[in-house]
Amino acid sequence: MVYEQADRLREVGAGLTLWANASKALAKLGAAGGLLGIGSATARFELRDWQGEVLAAMPFASLERKLGVPVNICVHRGEFLDQLARRIEPKTIHCGQRCVGFAAHDAGVTVRFADGREVCADLLVGADGLHSAVRAQLHGESRPRYAGYTCWRALARFEHKAFPSGTGIEAWGLGKRFAVHHCGQGRVFWYATRNAPEGTVDTPIGRKGEVLNVFEIGLLQSRSSSPPLRTTSCETILLTESRSHPGAGDA
Repeated sequence: MVYEQADRLREVGAGLTLWANASKALAKLGAAGGLLGIGSATARFELRDWQGEVLAAMPFASLERKLGVPVNICVHRGEFLDQLARRIEPKTIHCGQRCVGFAAHDAGVTVRFADGREVCADLLVGADGLHSAVRAQLHGESRPRYAGYTCWRALARFEHKAFPSGTGIEAWGLGKRFAVHHCGQGRVFWYATRNAPEGTVDTPIGRKGEVLNVFEIGLLQSRSSSPPLRTTSCETILLTESRSHPGAGDA
């Protein structure tokens, strides 16, 4: 059973990069077959300076042969979510269900939701976001830790001979970063960051105008993270967390 706090499954975010461990896990679940149909595998990643000079290049071919799966695949978040949802019975997905707590017991675990509903199960996998109720009950309340920068991200239609398929790039400048990955079907997923004080708000020129002044492209999202934790599990509860990253989308 899947209990989702949003009122419906819908597109959220932009691109998502799936690394080898994620691909292997999806393969074990029989859900990896269509990834390259909705995304693009990265064959070479380059780290550049602000002038475009290559600082380091990482070809993934030999590592891919060793692992038996692509080292990195960039997919559209919404399409990936849709692909996963199609693999399970629609009646097992329950939206509008926000977890507020749980109780572990000899028979398994009972999960409580905001509307008063309770569900018993053998195992609870807590993936309930930055303000996780499962995390708070396991480790206590904690304030999200600001990562020190703001991040713009988006998908765009873009094809150019200077940026061949299979290439990923991240460029570093003074207090700024810009990255772009192929995302399949003639699209790229890009993100750009700029160091900024916590609580920085949009300027009067708006998000697009502000980022055009810096990178000439943009969609704004503030970056916060929770204090780091080891993966947490016991006999009936597993807490999973997505670590904050400029791309806001690693798995």
